[in-house]
Amino acid sequence: MDEDLTLHELRRLEAQRKLHTIPQLILETAWVREAQIEAVIDALLAATVDGDAKAYARARQVGEWSARIAAALPLGTDAQLARRVGVLANVNSCVLERIPELQHIAPYARAYQSRAALTHDCYRTMVTIVTVADYFESRLVRAIDHGGGVASVIDSMSSSCDPAVLDALRTCVGANKRNRVAS
Repeated sequence: MDEDLTLHELRRLEAQRKLHTIPQLILETAWVREAQIEAVIDALLAATVDGDAKAYARARQVGEWSARIAAALPLGTDAQLARRVGVLANVNSCVLERIPELQHIAPYARAYQSRAALTHDCYRTMVTIVTVADYFESRLVRAIDHGGGVASVIDSMSSSCDPAVLDALRTCVGANKRNRVAS
């Protein structure tokens, strides 16, 4: 095995191998289901922000940062779930509970909104990820508007954030910079 392969690349290759063993009809059904969930998320988000394009874009950005952070964590946190929770974190959890496609997100949104002492590790991790993504996104916009840098935003977070999540954010920001330079 090539020692340069990262754990992420190994997981991706394993997932691709497993995809070939799943019957096509089941795969198509899963993809249709994912497309339906994304359509419901879009509709709910659009209704929730009431046409506010900035609020919509901000929710989407928080979701993207949440997914990137989750993917960079060594814990195996579900990046797709993190993205969805990040996008819908500020939507009333009672509303999410009433929508079958989004019921699984409601406990995370409730935990994020209450910020109470979280006893379940998966909720705590997801809430931490979304909190860091939300804070980073809001501070990043302000820093850019005032000529500041990304490093200063991350440094300002270092005293109040989970070190593992902050390291994952640093990894994401570094990868984001490398991708922009490469394109």
